[in-house]
Amino acid sequence: MNLFLKNLDNWITKQPKKIEFWGGEPFVYWKIFKPLAESLREKYPDVRFSVITNGSMLTDEIIDWLYNMNFSMAISHD
Repeated sequence: MNLFLKNLDNWITKQPKKIEFWGGEPFVYWKIFKPLAESLREKYPDVRFSVITNGSMLTDEIIDWLYNMNFSMAISHD
């Protein structure tokens, strides 16, 4: 993850408007997802975050964190 963040400026030349997390169930990778999103929030403070989840891994901790990070969330039906 550190290498990804270090090289991000080589791939993205201006602040994105939105960053969306999806693919499989993102919260399976909570130990990567959380610090990645926090680092991206620090780098891009005004970006809109969204996540698509099936909801199976949601906990009170994750819901509170999503709220505090100002995420929007969509629930998939698959």
